[in-house]
Amino acid sequence: MVTIFGWPAVSFVTKTASASVPAMLHSSLLVPSLWQTFRIHRYRPSESLAEAPAFYQHAATCLLQFCTGYMLYDCLLNVLWLNWTMSDDGIQGDALMFLGHHIATTLYMTLCRIHRAGHQSAFICMFLGEMTNPFHNAYFIAIAAQQLECCNGPLSQQLYLMIEYLFSVAYVAVRACVAPFFFVHATFSLWYDRNPQVPLVTMAFWTFLIWLVEIASIPYIQDCWNKIVVERSMVGTAEL
Repeated sequence: MVTIFGWPAVSFVTKTASASVPAMLHSSLLVPSLWQTFRIHRYRPSESLAEAPAFYQHAATCLLQFCTGYMLYDCLLNVLWLNWTMSDDGIQGDALMFLGHHIATTLYMTLCRIHRAGHQSAFICMFLGEMTNPFHNAYFIAIAAQQLECCNGPLSQQLYLMIEYLFSVAYVAVRACVAPFFFVHATFSLWYDRNPQVPLVTMAFWTFLIWLVEIASIPYIQDCWNKIVVERSMVGTAEL
């Protein structure tokens, strides 16, 4: 961004936009890998890791470690350090929400590794959450570009509108239409196909986190839906 597009190197806007690049890379690597785990082994959210073949156990552990490592990196550097050192507002608003999300997901995945079970319930949450993440972070970059004089031209504005629309459609489709069904199934599997290796407290905590993230996304779903309606109305007006 700095070298090729001329974004100011010491700007908070540039640094927050740059943080979206590793997030997009993380999702681009994680989502296809998670899809492979669903494809090569039965999907049962309450399953113990020991029930799977050895190669699957290694793959599942690697994915949990990979995602946990990224969450810790993003939490410490891109949320805490960046907002604490460069933001006038400190850690609040969306930064505080991201911090809570990262802590919750890290605890979820860590408990999966401790109990060697529940990993597939984590995988479906990771898969559905990270599926729209490249669009989401591209949208963050597009927003940042609008705030900088160097990058706020006609092409940038057109790209911003296009990315905003694609992200909004993807987010509403996944979070409002697809995810709830999988989350209901994961909850059912955890409780009614109960794994004796997992304590009741842990299952309750997992269930709480699954639905906390989904409920917390409702305002964002509404915001994305409103963006879709506005974009469609703008297209209709332009056609007239």
